[in-house]
Amino acid sequence: MAVRRLLTMPARGGAFFGFAIVVLVALVTWGIIALVEVAEDNNSSSDSGDFADSRDVDSDLQALLDDASPGDTIYIPAGTHDVSLTTVVDGTEDEPITIRNELGTSAEDCVLRGDDRARVLEVLHNHYIIQGFTIDGDDGSGDYKEQLLYIEGSRDPSEVDGVDSSITGVNVQGMVLKNAGKECLRIRYFATNCVVQVNEIGPCGIQDFQQDSDGSNGEGVYIGTALNQIDEKNGDDVVDECTGIVVMNNEIDTQGSEGVDIKEGSYGNVVYGNTIRGQMDEETGGISLRGDENIVVDNHVIDGSGTCIRVGGFEEDGVQYGEDNEVYENTLDGCLNSAVKVNESPQLICDNTVILAADPTDDELRGGEGITDGNGQSYAVVRGDAAEEFTDTVSAACTGDKTVFFLPDHYTAPDDEEVETTEDEDTTDDGEDEAGVVASDSYEYIGCYNDDTQNSLLPVLALDDDDNMSVEKCIAACVSEGSQYAGIKEGNECRCGDDVDYTLHGTGTCNFSCTGSDETVCGGEYAFDLYEIHGDGGVDGVVSSDTDDQGDDTGGVGSDEENENDTSSNHDTTDGYTESVVVVQGDDDEDEDPDSVDDDDDTVLVTGGTHMGCYEDYDSDPILDFLYEDEDTLTPASCIESCREEGEELAGVQGGSQCWCGTTDDYTRYGTGTCNFSCSGDSEQTCGGRESANVWTVD
Repeated sequence: MAVRRLLTMPARGGAFFGFAIVVLVALVTWGIIALVEVAEDNNSSSDSGDFADSRDVDSDLQALLDDASPGDTIYIPAGTHDVSLTTVVDGTEDEPITIRNELGTSAEDCVLRGDDRARVLEVLHNHYIIQGFTIDGDDGSGDYKEQLLYIEGSRDPSEVDGVDSSITGVNVQGMVLKNAGKECLRIRYFATNCVVQVNEIGPCGIQDFQQDSDGSNGEGVYIGTALNQIDEKNGDDVVDECTGIVVMNNEIDTQGSEGVDIKEGSYGNVVYGNTIRGQMDEETGGISLRGDENIVVDNHVIDGSGTCIRVGGFEEDGVQYGEDNEVYENTLDGCLNSAVKVNESPQLICDNTVILAADPTDDELRGGEGITDGNGQSYAVVRGDAAEEFTDTVSAACTGDKTVFFLPDHYTAPDDEEVETTEDEDTTDDGEDEAGVVASDSYEYIGCYNDDTQNSLLPVLALDDDDNMSVEKCIAACVSEGSQYAGIKEGNECRCGDDVDYTLHGTGTCNFSCTGSDETVCGGEYAFDLYEIHGDGGVDGVVSSDTDDQGDDTGGVGSDEENENDTSSNHDTTDGYTESVVVVQGDDDEDEDPDSVDDDDDTVLVTGGTHMGCYEDYDSDPILDFLYEDEDTLTPASCIESCREEGEELAGVQGGSQCWCGTTDDYTRYGTGTCNFSCSGDSEQTCGGRESANVWTVD
């Protein structure tokens, strides 16, 4: 059994899946070589002669994009290139297309300045990684490119996993974006599951803030579309919904408008760990939330001319936007208007650190009611009806429920040489002798599954806060416990158990490195990497720690031969971050939220029926169409019996107390969910989750 590995990547990118070869693509101009790196399966080859006679590096870059295939890497050569680029084809989730700096160079060495078009780089297709170079909107002429990086879908999205999406899986990391006439980075038209992290962004908005234009464009990261642009510019009334966008760990200094601006209609996005300064518009904020249910945590917003964070949107066609956002654990430092401006309620705004401006702007000029500290200076400005509901300072302790969310791994630029991972390494230590050692073929990876701290899937805590955790070490510990299953989470915790119905809780997000090996995955936050132990674990065998490259999604890691029968779920990683973004709607309050439960007793308590899995389920379009009951005595068995009596084929338990019945075979259409609510009739059993259902047959 090969251990799953986090592949160590070249600096700011490289080949992602399988063994990569570097193809020289022709391209000599002024001694500069452009390369395209093709990620291949096994030992297949690629034709690299298409541009052998080309003499124009800048035009070659677009030609390479025109001919790109999933898994390809397009290198931006060292130097300054007056060329604008546009994507032409999609990458895939398993094999994204990468545009990155030349190997051995820094972001400052490789510069795109654009041609006579308004945008320098347009990403119009799925699954791209934009990484490690500079986009500079200043070509020296006094004119500035309007947008530097433009990620744009279409206004005709398709439903994917229960949300409307027209472009997905675009990741921007390690970039320098500077000197934009308007927005530095724009993401619009039903973009989903994108990551913007560890970039240097700004200045932006030079046309409006430094060249005395009348507008106020100049955002660092602009997500969605303003309501007034929908009709005026698009000629339709489709509200743009971007969701699952994570903006994290960036340095943003716009010297213009907002650092991050999320428009009406865009929801479920996360702004985390950024430093934002230089906001120059008195009427807005360093971060602006006009959409719903966005999360802003652990940011440092400094010295803005307006407010640090603005919350609340406009109304359109009877729909009020900009509600139910969450703003907590931020440092709001010296913004002249206020720490927070609240235009609509309800919002969750709490546990923030406020450093008041030395010379704040008079609140009355902003038309709002000031919530002050003892010196009369403003923590928050609250407008209109919101003033009646917003009564605490933004520094008060949080009392409401928070949405549980997961972040991708922090991006770090590794060395420009791919680390070979083919030599055996001993991951045991002296502490493993007591538990024994295990043979590599004596356990099997099952998958990554959600877990709960209070009521874990695996009841036996074998190793806790271990600073040298490895898969083999946890397996050995669980063999010593005589357990059938071993699970590792958060990089350093090992738990054991038997007869685990792990599908009840749904698949999780596992992206933590093991504390004993940076290259190996050891679960995630509230999620286990689960292994099944065969027999006695082969205690007389030798610990195997083969360090093969990652395989495909269904084959786990290691060579194809090793993984022929491996059912592991691979973490697609790119330079240390997980590409998929998961934002789970749920409560973080342990007292009020139904507990995750240990499901050991389910096979005894449920009479009849086969558990089909945990699936996402939405009130607007439920996977089972008949709500039989919503009561305080629900168990899977009672729901199965009720649906059987109604003549239905399937039973679904959701939200801890709801029983749904139906006959559809399309219950998987939204994908796997998160089932962690205990049943109202038996706290030892699981009855779905928030917008997720455990589905059973009634036979």
